[in-house]
Amino acid sequence: MSRRKKPEATEEQIAVETLSAEDQARADEEEASRINAQINKMVKTPRPKGKRSKKAQTAAKPKAATARPKRTKERTKRERAPRAGKISGLDAAAQFLGSARKPHNVKDVLAGAVALGWESAGATPAATLSAAMTREIAKKGAESRFAKAGPGLFTSNR
Repeated sequence: MSRRKKPEATEEQIAVETLSAEDQARADEEEASRINAQINKMVKTPRPKGKRSKKAQTAAKPKAATARPKRTKERTKRERAPRAGKISGLDAAAQFLGSARKPHNVKDVLAGAVALGWESAGATPAATLSAAMTREIAKKGAESRFAKAGPGLFTSNR
């Protein structure tokens, strides 16, 4: 085995190796401050306890004098004017299932609701109607106009 000799150091390498103590200390400080700056960018500093978030600050601002009162369910129902000539999807489904003698799947209920005059601008009206009927069953229970007769099957509860 032959061993290679180490190449002799160039003048630049020797100059770098023989930095003065002051230069070395300055270089170390610069490196430390660069690393600390990177760490501070990565770590979120906690907010002082006295400050509130922007959301809380905007919520605490006084509202304008023209602000409308909050809408409650009672107020919304009282003020809502009946739609002339339009029927809701749930009303149309209840009418269709009330006249049917057997349970129907959602696509049949949708076809019956459309025949009664319901219009949906959504991309998936069958899913919309199914979700609305399921929500009414969950919310009203035995008082609901609908009942589940099986997976994907609905019937009238009246």
